[in-house]
Amino acid sequence: MAHSCDRNWAQFNINLMKFIKDQNYDDAKRASVLSQIQIDDSHWDWLAKACFYRTDEYEWFFLVAENKPQGACLIYHPKPSALSTGDIFYIEYIAAAPWNRDNPMESRRFRSVGSVLIKHAVQHAHEKLNLRYGFSLHSLPRAAPFYKKIGMTTHPLSDKAPLVYFEMVETNAAKYAEQA
Repeated sequence: MAHSCDRNWAQFNINLMKFIKDQNYDDAKRASVLSQIQIDDSHWDWLAKACFYRTDEYEWFFLVAENKPQGACLIYHPKPSALSTGDIFYIEYIAAAPWNRDNPMESRRFRSVGSVLIKHAVQHAHEKLNLRYGFSLHSLPRAAPFYKKIGMTTHPLSDKAPLVYFEMVETNAAKYAEQA
Protein backbone atom coordinates (compact mmCIF):
# COMPACT_ATOMS: atom_id res chain seq x y z
CA MET A 1 0.00 0.00 0.00
CA ALA A 2 2.89 2.36 0.77
CA HIS A 3 4.25 1.91 -2.74
CA SER A 4 0.82 2.76 -4.12
CA CYS A 5 0.86 6.00 -2.11
CA ASP A 6 4.23 6.92 -3.61
CA ARG A 7 3.25 6.05 -7.17
CA ASN A 8 -0.27 7.50 -7.28
CA TRP A 9 0.35 10.58 -5.18
CA ALA A 10 3.53 11.51 -7.04
CA GLN A 11 1.78 11.20 -10.40
CA PHE A 12 -1.04 13.45 -9.23
CA ASN A 13 1.47 16.05 -7.99
CA ILE A 14 3.30 15.96 -11.33
CA ASN A 15 0.02 16.48 -13.15
CA LEU A 16 -0.89 19.30 -10.76
CA MET A 17 2.41 21.11 -11.36
CA LYS A 18 1.97 20.69 -15.11
CA PHE A 19 -1.58 22.05 -14.83
CA ILE A 20 -0.38 25.09 -12.89
CA LYS A 21 2.41 25.70 -15.43
CA ASP A 22 -0.03 25.38 -18.36
CA GLN A 23 -2.29 28.08 -16.92
CA ASN A 24 0.32 30.69 -17.85
CA TYR A 25 -0.25 32.56 -14.60
CA ASP A 26 1.72 35.73 -14.09
CA ASP A 27 4.34 35.55 -11.35
CA ALA A 28 2.05 36.95 -8.66
CA LYS A 29 -0.84 34.60 -9.46
CA ARG A 30 1.47 31.57 -9.70
CA ALA A 31 3.01 32.44 -6.34
CA SER A 32 -0.47 32.77 -4.85
CA VAL A 33 -1.61 29.41 -6.24
CA LEU A 34 1.56 27.66 -5.08
CA SER A 35 1.20 29.12 -1.59
CA GLN A 36 -2.30 27.67 -1.30
CA ILE A 37 -1.64 24.08 -2.35
CA GLN A 38 -0.43 21.63 0.28
CA ILE A 39 2.58 19.76 -1.03
CA ASP A 40 4.82 20.09 2.03
CA ASP A 41 4.88 16.31 2.43
CA SER A 42 5.24 15.43 -1.26
CA HIS A 43 8.85 14.31 -0.71
CA TRP A 44 7.86 11.64 1.83
CA ASP A 45 8.85 8.17 0.65
CA TRP A 46 6.10 5.95 2.04
CA LEU A 47 7.70 2.72 0.88
CA ALA A 48 10.97 3.56 2.60
CA LYS A 49 9.02 4.41 5.76
CA ALA A 50 7.15 1.10 5.58
CA CYS A 51 10.45 -0.77 5.29
CA PHE A 52 12.06 1.18 8.14
CA TYR A 53 9.17 1.35 10.63
CA ARG A 54 8.36 -2.36 10.96
CA THR A 55 8.73 -3.07 14.67
CA ASP A 56 5.89 -3.69 17.11
CA GLU A 57 5.95 -0.09 18.36
CA TYR A 58 4.59 1.11 15.02
CA GLU A 59 1.12 0.71 13.53
CA TRP A 60 0.15 1.57 9.96
CA PHE A 61 -3.29 2.77 8.83
CA PHE A 62 -4.37 3.30 5.24
CA LEU A 63 -7.73 4.60 4.09
CA VAL A 64 -8.53 2.97 0.76
CA ALA A 65 -11.36 3.84 -1.61
CA GLU A 66 -11.71 3.37 -5.36
CA ASN A 67 -8.79 0.90 -5.12
CA LYS A 68 -6.38 3.69 -4.16
CA PRO A 69 -4.93 4.89 -0.88
CA GLN A 70 -6.79 8.06 0.05
CA GLY A 71 -4.69 8.62 3.15
CA ALA A 72 -1.94 7.10 5.27
CA CYS A 73 -1.01 7.31 8.93
CA LEU A 74 1.83 5.84 10.96
CA ILE A 75 1.71 5.86 14.76
CA TYR A 76 4.31 5.06 17.39
CA HIS A 77 3.33 3.68 20.80
CA PRO A 78 3.54 4.00 23.70
CA LYS A 79 4.75 7.54 24.22
CA PRO A 80 4.61 9.46 27.50
CA SER A 81 2.23 12.40 27.46
CA ALA A 82 3.89 15.82 27.71
CA LEU A 83 0.75 17.35 29.25
CA SER A 84 -0.34 14.73 31.79
CA THR A 85 0.56 11.35 33.21
CA GLY A 86 0.23 8.14 31.27
CA ASP A 87 1.05 6.82 27.84
CA ILE A 88 -0.49 7.92 24.56
CA PHE A 89 0.51 7.38 20.95
CA TYR A 90 2.44 9.64 18.63
CA ILE A 91 1.55 10.25 14.99
CA GLU A 92 4.84 9.93 13.11
CA TYR A 93 3.29 10.68 9.72
CA ILE A 94 -0.17 11.41 8.41
CA ALA A 95 -1.23 12.56 4.97
CA ALA A 96 -4.25 12.69 2.72
CA ALA A 97 -3.81 11.90 -0.95
CA PRO A 98 -3.16 15.13 -2.86
CA TRP A 99 -6.48 14.86 -4.70
CA ASN A 100 -8.19 15.05 -1.31
CA ARG A 101 -6.75 18.50 -0.66
CA ASP A 102 -7.73 21.84 -2.12
CA ASN A 103 -6.05 22.36 -5.48
CA PRO A 104 -6.81 24.38 -8.63
CA MET A 105 -6.97 21.34 -10.93
CA GLU A 106 -10.02 19.53 -9.54
CA SER A 107 -12.42 19.33 -6.64
CA ARG A 108 -11.53 17.18 -3.67
CA ARG A 109 -12.58 13.60 -4.18
CA PHE A 110 -12.98 12.84 -0.47
CA ARG A 111 -13.14 15.09 2.57
CA SER A 112 -12.04 14.50 6.16
CA VAL A 113 -9.51 11.80 5.28
CA GLY A 114 -7.09 12.93 7.98
CA SER A 115 -9.85 13.09 10.58
CA VAL A 116 -11.06 9.59 9.72
CA LEU A 117 -7.52 8.22 10.03
CA ILE A 118 -6.90 9.96 13.35
CA LYS A 119 -10.23 8.85 14.84
CA HIS A 120 -9.56 5.27 13.79
CA ALA A 121 -6.05 5.40 15.29
CA VAL A 122 -7.42 6.80 18.56
CA GLN A 123 -10.01 4.03 18.82
CA HIS A 124 -7.45 1.38 17.85
CA ALA A 125 -4.93 2.62 20.41
CA HIS A 126 -7.54 2.65 23.14
CA GLU A 127 -9.23 -0.66 22.33
CA LYS A 128 -6.37 -2.80 20.99
CA LEU A 129 -3.23 -1.27 22.49
CA ASN A 130 -4.82 -0.50 25.87
CA LEU A 131 -3.58 3.08 25.82
CA ARG A 132 -5.59 5.86 27.35
CA TYR A 133 -7.21 8.31 24.97
CA GLY A 134 -4.77 10.93 23.75
CA PHE A 135 -2.15 11.40 21.07
CA SER A 136 0.55 13.78 19.94
CA LEU A 137 2.40 14.85 16.81
CA HIS A 138 4.70 17.44 15.33
CA SER A 139 2.79 19.46 12.76
CA LEU A 140 3.87 20.71 9.39
CA PRO A 141 3.35 24.49 9.47
CA ARG A 142 0.35 24.52 7.08
CA ALA A 143 -1.43 21.81 9.07
CA ALA A 144 -1.19 23.59 12.44
CA PRO A 145 -4.56 25.41 12.10
CA PHE A 146 -6.30 22.06 11.58
CA TYR A 147 -4.82 20.61 14.77
CA LYS A 148 -5.83 23.70 16.74
CA LYS A 149 -9.34 23.45 15.29
CA ILE A 150 -9.81 19.85 16.44
CA GLY A 151 -8.83 20.72 20.01
CA MET A 152 -5.14 19.92 20.25
CA THR A 153 -2.87 21.87 22.60
CA THR A 154 0.62 23.10 21.82
CA HIS A 155 3.56 22.38 24.10
CA PRO A 156 6.37 24.72 22.95
CA LEU A 157 9.05 22.95 24.98
CA SER A 158 8.57 19.93 22.70
CA ASP A 159 8.69 21.83 19.39
CA LYS A 160 11.19 20.80 16.70
CA ALA A 161 11.34 24.02 14.69
CA PRO A 162 9.68 24.58 12.30
CA LEU A 163 7.43 21.75 13.51
CA VAL A 164 5.07 22.60 16.36
CA TYR A 165 4.32 19.93 18.94
CA PHE A 166 0.62 19.27 19.51
CA GLU A 167 -1.05 16.96 21.94
CA MET A 168 -4.70 16.07 22.41
CA VAL A 169 -5.53 15.47 26.04
CA GLU A 170 -7.55 12.46 27.11
CA THR A 171 -11.00 14.08 27.43
CA ASN A 172 -10.72 15.85 24.07
CA ALA A 173 -9.40 12.72 22.34
CA ALA A 174 -12.24 10.58 23.66
CA LYS A 175 -14.82 13.11 22.43
CA TYR A 176 -13.06 13.53 19.09
CA ALA A 177 -12.88 9.78 18.45
CA GLU A 178 -16.61 9.41 19.09
CA GLN A 179 -17.67 12.13 16.63
CA ALA A 180 -19.24 10.78 13.47
